[in-house]
Amino acid sequence: MKYGFIGAGNMAGSFVSGMIAGGTEPQSIVICEKNEARSGEVRAKLGVASAGSPEELVKLCDIVFLVVKPDQMEDPLKRIRKAVAEHSPLVVSVAAGKTLEYVGSFLDDAARVARVMPNVNAGIRRSVTAYCCNANVTQTDCEELLKCLSAIGSFIALEEKLFPIFTAIASCGPAFAYIFIDALATAAVKHGMNKKDALEAAALTVLGSAASVAESGLHPRVLADMVCSPSGATIEGVCELAGSGFEAAVISAVSAAYHKTKDLGGAALQPL
Repeated sequence: MKYGFIGAGNMAGSFVSGMIAGGTEPQSIVICEKNEARSGEVRAKLGVASAGSPEELVKLCDIVFLVVKPDQMEDPLKRIRKAVAEHSPLVVSVAAGKTLEYVGSFLDDAARVARVMPNVNAGIRRSVTAYCCNANVTQTDCEELLKCLSAIGSFIALEEKLFPIFTAIASCGPAFAYIFIDALATAAVKHGMNKKDALEAAALTVLGSAASVAESGLHPRVLADMVCSPSGATIEGVCELAGSGFEAAVISAVSAAYHKTKDLGGAALQPL
């Protein structure tokens, strides 16, 4: 099985790194990146192969991942149309906002198209990835795709109409979490802790708290209440967060990301 990546930016690099860490042979992965410096860097770092053009990559691969910015999708899709018709790989879009219908409109009617949305944590095999497929995708295709996704973390099947909000929380969310971790650490520095130790403490605290939510089955509010002793330090801080509009700010940030994701899809997203 050969896996192709058209585009070798940060997301593609994380995806490929995760697959290799999960046991995929580097030489079974082929990249095509128009930025030659970036292509050389990825090849040297990860040991993957490369193709000189999107068309050449399609001829070599069984699964082709399109990992380019949404506004750059049209050109590679037009270029690979003939090769996809002739060699019939599974085409997988990793572009925010671009629907199965949009991707399929550049290919022939028999094209097998899937859509996935991982996050940057794919590089450490901790991504949560949503996926959906068009009607042409076979059970075998799906199984092979899920092998790739399981190598970079966990995955969920999701209705395509929910992809914009999933993108806002799962793909944009890491940035929000990083900023929260840094804010915790900055507060610790304000009160005398050095930044290195503060960042480690904040990151591990958030990591453990996330694991508690994921593994306990308890609602986050229940877990929070368990930490809040009457008249204690935690409830004092929680009340300050509430008074500062913390939750409203998070909801506003996710809503802004959601609307931007829908905008990236343009007219193709309007039917959703």
